Amino acid sequence: MIAPDTSGASDPDGVDVMLDRCLAGLAAALAAATRPGAGLWDAVEGRPSAPDHYGQLGAALALLILRGAQDECWREPLDAWLGTPRSRRGHAPFNRFLLHLLEESLPDGADDLRRRLAGERRACELHSRYPSNNWTLLANVCRLLEADGAAPRRRALDRLLVDLERWTTAAGGFVDFPFHGNPIATPSAYHHKALFLVAVAARRTGDARLEAYLRRMLAWSAMFWDEGGHAGGLGRSSHALYGDSCLLAALTLLAGAREDRRDQPMALMMRSMLKRWMEGARSDGLLPLNPAAADDRRQGWDGYMRLSVYNAWAAAILAWAHGQEESAPVPASFDPVESDAEAGIHRLRGGDGLLVLVSTRGQPPQAFSSSEAELRYAGGVPFHAACGTTVLCPPAVRIDGEALRAEPAHAGWTPLFDCGGVLYALTDFERCDVREDETGTSITLEGRPLRLLRAESGSLCSRIRRGLDWRLLDGALGRREALHRPPLTGLRARLTLMVERERSVLRYRLLLRKEGNARIRYLNPGGHALVASRMPERALGLRRGAQGMTMCGADELREVALQASIRDAAGWCLSPTDLPEGEFEIELALSWIQDPRPSRSRSSSSR
Repeated sequence: MIAPDTSGASDPDGVDVMLDRCLAGLAAALAAATRPGAGLWDAVEGRPSAPDHYGQLGAALALLILRGAQDECWREPLDAWLGTPRSRRGHAPFNRFLLHLLEESLPDGADDLRRRLAGERRACELHSRYPSNNWTLLANVCRLLEADGAAPRRRALDRLLVDLERWTTAAGGFVDFPFHGNPIATPSAYHHKALFLVAVAARRTGDARLEAYLRRMLAWSAMFWDEGGHAGGLGRSSHALYGDSCLLAALTLLAGAREDRRDQPMALMMRSMLKRWMEGARSDGLLPLNPAAADDRRQGWDGYMRLSVYNAWAAAILAWAHGQEESAPVPASFDPVESDAEAGIHRLRGGDGLLVLVSTRGQPPQAFSSSEAELRYAGGVPFHAACGTTVLCPPAVRIDGEALRAEPAHAGWTPLFDCGGVLYALTDFERCDVREDETGTSITLEGRPLRLLRAESGSLCSRIRRGLDWRLLDGALGRREALHRPPLTGLRARLTLMVERERSVLRYRLLLRKEGNARIRYLNPGGHALVASRMPERALGLRRGAQGMTMCGADELREVALQASIRDAAGWCLSPTDLPEGEFEIELALSWIQDPRPSRSRSSSSR
């Protein structure tokens, strides 16, 4: 049983003490959320935690470790899961992984229950491949943990190493999609999940090859860290508790929480994350699913997110990892990565502590929907910016296509176009050039807009094809379409992002060249997304053809609140305009003061 240190001898701001305090709060909140006959209760959904997820087993493992076997509240969620028909359980690799840890954590004398859980674990069927590589990696780590005997362990380890060779970039980023080939997607949340799983495997095997992958993956992860304890913004589950908890559990296994390492980067990041978590806890003691979520809102959630599930997962893997600290740590020294050209990610530093994370060429989304626009993988955007602990720029969102058409400011930094009633977005780029000089770092990108929504056909053949894809092929045809979205052939773009070296200034310049006489409507000229309470000085201008640059004022920009994972996210843009033949250019300059304050006047923010 892990209990908070109340002796007063430890540093109250030390990572170990903060982690104990956080886990004690999570244990109390999960215990309060368990009900006889229902197990873990989901306060947002007003019903037991989703049976096809892994909240019940996560809660059982967390409560067993944190409150001890003698406090039988851990039995309520476990019994609820055991009482769920196997056909309704779902998320088999997650439940199998948690069952393995649960079996290990049972006290002596619980042999009958241990045998029953082993049988249920084996009934959680594992497949050789899943649509997301992070699921396949989890399944193969389960195989490694369960391998009995030298030969099976060697085969399972070799299989895991093949995965990692295939699914890590040269810089160390985890490739979640596609299974092989380019372009690739490296969402930060699933990189942190992979980091945790490799840390678990390295601890169990002591294999030097896994430790080498760990160092690379940790160095890549550090590219996302800021002083406020944020480590996300790219791809699905943006800034979500799920990815944060995987990162924190990985750092705990890598001995970042030990007091003799308290000034190391890992420990500093852990302290910042724990501080942010505890300061933002919900009134019921649970943690919000991202920094923007409040008690009654699903701000920035994906459809698969569940409050009870992610809190149970966080508590379970953190409690387990914290309990492993007495054994030898996994070596994890690293030199931080500043960029990954293969993934198209750069970490840029400006003056006054400005940090800007930029997605360059763009990454392929797994989903290519006919109704929802996926902008979170778009290139040519600053997907996270901060000064010190203050977040300045929110990540992109996934949004209903009709809502985006009705209010294009929802697109944020991503240029949006309409041609013949079809939406296109400048999300992917064919060329990328990065330059550094005495003034700062600039990234220049060239490409064409791609179709944003999947073409919808009402024909019988199309409906049959999509039905078969959904039911028999697990969406494989749709994912293939996401890798081959049609371009808008009548338009080319060159985009330049620059961060100044001596000042906290971000510059954005977009040059569009229209080819042919098709009508192309630019829906969000000058579009950008910021945290509205941290407004910068802002200058915006546009040029049509050979005409000179015209400066625009604040009253010409439309503003809309964004459903992003960061609080106070807002988007701005000018009114839609038809593109002329030839060139059309937009320039935007944002300049933050050294200590951004929430009381800045909107009326003085764009001159």
